[in-house]
Amino acid sequence: MRGVIYMKRIVGLLLALFIIGVGCAGAEGVSLDLMSDEELLQLRNDIDAELRSRRTEIPAGEYIVGSDIAAGEYALFNKGALASYLIVADGFADIYSVLRTFEIVSLSNGQIITITDAYAVPYAQAQIPALSSGAPLYEGMYEAGKHFPAGKVTLRLSGPLGAYTVYSAPRGAQAQALGFLMFTNSEVTVDVAENQFLLFSGCEMYAEGE
Repeated sequence: MRGVIYMKRIVGLLLALFIIGVGCAGAEGVSLDLMSDEELLQLRNDIDAELRSRRTEIPAGEYIVGSDIAAGEYALFNKGALASYLIVADGFADIYSVLRTFEIVSLSNGQIITITDAYAVPYAQAQIPALSSGAPLYEGMYEAGKHFPAGKVTLRLSGPLGAYTVYSAPRGAQAQALGFLMFTNSEVTVDVAENQFLLFSGCEMYAEGE
């Protein structure tokens, strides 16, 4: 898969260089032949950076962060029965998760992420619902202060077993798990501070008191 991605990048780069070269030659009489190796490398880096910034939906595959995709925060969404993702850092598996619905992660340069039966979008562009009166949020990962008011919320079972984890940040190297619970009673109350993240499954979120 990485070989296919690499070849696609090379083909795309050659096409971009050809177009730029033709445009420059026609407009200013400048040819790629006259550019130094350093100038060509800089041009390639600029094109790669521009392409990464324009990418909105990242399909299943294996990606090197900082090379194939930009570092940053992403939302990963389930697309099938085998949905999962694996993040490798320094040659070791850092995070592996089966995607029931969606999760939010933070990726750093040099990491490798493998996305299976799912897709990713930049977190800032992700369409994630917000809690409203009388309508619950279904299992997934949500940010307090953005998708639901910070403070106490109620999680009610939607199956035989519910579970939740409170994170200090999107899942990644900088995130800390601040609380975790598996429960079988009908509901639990969770206190989540501003900008913390709540990941839950087997239950639904309601505003406290509803």
